[in-house]
Amino acid sequence: MKLPHSELTDLMQRAYSFEKAAAFAYQGHAGAVKKQGEKMAIKQIELDEWNHRREVLALMQQYDVPVSKNYELRAHIIGKVISSACYVIGWFMPFYFAGRLESGNVCEYFRMKQYFNSLGITEHDQLLYDMGIKEKEHEVYFLEGIRNNKLLPVFQKWFGWGDDESFNNINLNHKYPVEESGVYCKTTETTYQIGGLSSKRYTSEDQPVKSAQ
Repeated sequence: MKLPHSELTDLMQRAYSFEKAAAFAYQGHAGAVKKQGEKMAIKQIELDEWNHRREVLALMQQYDVPVSKNYELRAHIIGKVISSACYVIGWFMPFYFAGRLESGNVCEYFRMKQYFNSLGITEHDQLLYDMGIKEKEHEVYFLEGIRNNKLLPVFQKWFGWGDDESFNNINLNHKYPVEESGVYCKTTETTYQIGGLSSKRYTSEDQPVKSAQ
């Protein structure tokens, strides 16, 4: 079954390839940090990215979406360059840009869900929801690691992500269930930067909060 939705097809191709870029980057990141706890956490995040890549590939195969050779080449180069750079750019920047990248990746999966739903396809809702939430957990991990760093306000001003600014509107402490998750990443204004980041930014005031029942 081929999908009559070019944006969804392209988004899957991008997500598949740039999960590889992220995984490569985390190999260098884990190798560069000195604390054993950080090494283990980043290694697990790398494994999560490889798993997401496998899951996206399965979706692509189900709908006859080809792997993009262009995206694969770009992602391979970008991932290897970032991986090598982690050894020379210090501790803060790998944490910051990893968090920024993960922040944008969150909406990739919620937007995939929205696109599938627009075609009447709901069988992948739980999978895509879970991957989006996992990417949010990655974002939070990296943000917590640098939240009190004096460089964070400066980088947030320059690059638009930080303590109170995100590329998604998810609050892990007040999550909506999968069947109500249409409130997340609800935008048609999608532009891509490295790795598929959305240009739309959110503050904590933009985060819909699930009320206790």
